[in-house]
Amino acid sequence: YAMLGRISEAGECMHQALEIDREIGDRHGIAIDLGNLGNLLAAAGRHEKALMFFEQRLAIASELNDNQGRATTLLNAAISLANLGRVAEALQNTLEAQNLFESLGFAEVENVRKLRERLEQLIHDEERVNTA
Repeated sequence: YAMLGRISEAGECMHQALEIDREIGDRHGIAIDLGNLGNLLAAAGRHEKALMFFEQRLAIASELNDNQGRATTLLNAAISLANLGRVAEALQNTLEAQNLFESLGFAEVENVRKLRERLEQLIHDEERVNTA
C-alpha cells in the first residue's frame, strides 16, 4: 500500500502486524513493525511521530543486542531529526550508526559517512552565521 501512495491503508496493515506480534510475544517482529511505522510516518513528513516509533524500536533492538537494527534505526532517526532542524542530535545518531555499521563490516558505512559530513558542515555553517 505504501508504494502505491495509500499511506493510511499501509499504516493500518502495519498496526495490525504490530498487534499480532505483541499478542504472540515476538520482540524482533515488534521492533521491525515499529521501525516500519516510523519510516512510513517519516516518509509522510510526520517526523516527530516517527521519532516516537524509532525510540521504541531502538530500545527493543538494544534489548535484543540487534546491532544492525540499532544502526539502521539510529540512521532513520537521524534523518528525521535533521528534517526537524535538530542537527546536533542527528549528528550524534549518525556517529553512533556509523560506528555500529563499521563494527558489523557493512557497506552502508560510506553513505553514513557522507551524511555525517553534511551534518557537520551544517553545524559549521550555522556556527559561522551565529558568530557573524
